[in-house]
Amino acid sequence: MKLPQSVTRRAFALAATSSLVAMTPPASLQAIAADAPPTYSLGDLKKQLQSQNVDIIDTTEESKGLFSVFTSGDSKQRPSTLGVIGRGTNGDLTGRLNSCDKKGCIGSFQDPESDNYVPPWTYSSSYSAQGASSFSAQKQAILAREAERQEKLAAAQAAAQAAAQAAAAPEGDATPVAAAPTAVATPPSPAAAPEGKSRATAFSELKGAVEAAGGNIISAVEADRYLYAEFTDGGVVDDVEFLFSRDSPIVGYRSTPRSGGDDKRQRNRIRDLRKSLKENGWKSVGRINES
Repeated sequence: MKLPQSVTRRAFALAATSSLVAMTPPASLQAIAADAPPTYSLGDLKKQLQSQNVDIIDTTEESKGLFSVFTSGDSKQRPSTLGVIGRGTNGDLTGRLNSCDKKGCIGSFQDPESDNYVPPWTYSSSYSAQGASSFSAQKQAILAREAERQEKLAAAQAAAQAAAQAAAAPEGDATPVAAAPTAVATPPSPAAAPEGKSRATAFSELKGAVEAAGGNIISAVEADRYLYAEFTDGGVVDDVEFLFSRDSPIVGYRSTPRSGGDDKRQRNRIRDLRKSLKENGWKSVGRINES
């Protein structure tokens, strides 16, 4: 609506205010509104939940700045990125740990060219220290060597069995001794490692080393091939995870601080843990990026 030239801005403002007053609902409608369910702002909701000692955690990027972590310090909350992913529908895959998504985190499931990458470990002293990542073609070479070793072992066992049968046969017994069967290559045993060390033994060795280093073990289930521990240093909590391969003597890991971005503490701890296991045949499979 076009206003006459004689109407000033002030007069127009007064007229608009009068219109708003006229639009105020009558007392009867106000009474109905008073009985309606109350509404809350985000601040009111946070205060209500905090008064009930309810911890709210939302780690999605979209919600940062709204809920993030409403506790007496985010370092007390375990991140949602812990655990094993990619085990397969029937749990028939090795799986992997999460990638590092922030500065200060290191892991063996990174791109080998990444600054966050650190090489996995092996608990078999006969394995080559040639560089590899947990998901590189080197794994295929490891499996091939293990299959060859299993083939030779099967042939040796068959020969020993045939010799034992021959020795146990009575003198003069003309019963022919069955010839040793031809060795057939078998897939690597999920729970076995070269030189006779089982995965269970290696798991126990790692658990002992983590405990000796002051780690508070939260989860350690050999059947799951997963070990998770918390380390506290100067009031700061670090989450350290280990995942044993299902079909090779390889152990991947991930170490990340809950706060801060200095990875020096993570690297030093991982190095010290590996050195403490050295006498048991453990070693790094590759080189650490110095960049």
